[in-house]
Amino acid sequence: PFSTRNEKDYFNLLGVYLDATFFPLMRYESFRQDGHRFEFATPDDPTTELKLQGVVYNEMKGAMATPGSVLRTGEPAVVSEYHRLEEVRPRVRRIFEEHGLKTVLLVQVGGPQDALGVLTLWFPRAMETNDPIVDVAKTIAAHAAVAVSRANALEDRRASEERLQLVSDNVSDVAYSIAVRSDGSFVTEWVNNAFHEMTGWDTHEGATVEHW
Repeated sequence: PFSTRNEKDYFNLLGVYLDATFFPLMRYESFRQDGHRFEFATPDDPTTELKLQGVVYNEMKGAMATPGSVLRTGEPAVVSEYHRLEEVRPRVRRIFEEHGLKTVLLVQVGGPQDALGVLTLWFPRAMETNDPIVDVAKTIAAHAAVAVSRANALEDRRASEERLQLVSDNVSDVAYSIAVRSDGSFVTEWVNNAFHEMTGWDTHEGATVEHW
C-alpha cells in the first residue's frame, strides 16, 4: 500500500513492507493494542459498560466513516474519538479539543438513487450506531431531503415558466393556457402579447374567463 516515482524510495519502502510481512516482530503488547478488544468505558471501573477498542479497529472506523463511504452504503457512520485519527486535519483536531467534542455522526440525506449529500453532526460524547440520537439524525436528514427536493422542484418550475414565457412572447400567433378546475370550471392562466394585438384586450382582460 505505497507508491512513489523515486526508484530508491520504492525499494526502501518495499524492503520495510516485506520485512514486516515475512519477519514480523509480534509481541503480546501488539495484540493488546491492535486488532480489536473489549475494555470498560472507564478502564478502572468494572461497573461501566464494555466498549470495542483497538488501533486497527479505530482506524477502520475512521476509513468507513467518510461521506463517500456513507453515500456508497447508505448506512449511518459513527466515529468516537474522531480527533485522534491520524487523517484528521490539525484545524479540525483543534476545534474538537477546544469544544470538548468526541464523536462524528454521518447520515445520508436522500435515498439510495437520489442521494443529495451527507449530514454531519459533532457531539461531545461517545456513542454507537444504535444510539437513539442516530434515529433523530435520520429524521432530520429525511426532512432535509424533502425540503431540498421541493426547492429543486420549485426552481425547475420557475425555469420552465421562464422558458415558456420567452416562447410565448416571441410567437406571432395567439398563445394562451387554460386550466380546468376540479369543479369542471375553466380558468385562463395566461395569454401572450399577440392576443392584445389581435383583440384589443390587454393581457389582464384576456386572462379573465368572462371575456371568452
